[in-house]
Amino acid sequence: MSGLLIDQGLRNSTPDAEVRVVARAWTLTVLRRVKGERKGTVLRFLHESGLINTENTIVSLAGANLRRANLRGANLYKANLFEADLRRADLREADLGEADLRHLRHLRQTASFGVILGSANLSEADLRGSTYNSQTQWPAGFDPQAAGAILVEE
Repeated sequence: MSGLLIDQGLRNSTPDAEVRVVARAWTLTVLRRVKGERKGTVLRFLHESGLINTENTIVSLAGANLRRANLRGANLYKANLFEADLRRADLREADLGEADLRHLRHLRQTASFGVILGSANLSEADLRGSTYNSQTQWPAGFDPQAAGAILVEE
């Protein structure tokens, strides 16, 4: 990926550039093959490299396998996680403020204790079976229980 960033100009490429197709294919392949902590490492790298930000998404994670990803405490502010599969992910204390979480369908058994979701886009997100606590920060006016999330007091 560093070669695509440095040598191939990934960050400054056009939306239809071949380098973006290669970067997405490589990313999805890696995410399918690694587990928990390593998925979290990949996501942190993509975010810190400015590749998955909502304002200028360079590598789409639509449909990405983020199952069981350890994202505990991760800074994913403004990350584009549109349609990602976050089943059983550990989102405890992660910052997902202003993240694009639209159309999430796979949050069953996901721990969202203390996660920051202020101003996140949760439209059409199915939170059935996910758990949260009183420390979880939701977007203004969002009703997590109506979306299927379960309040768990520690």
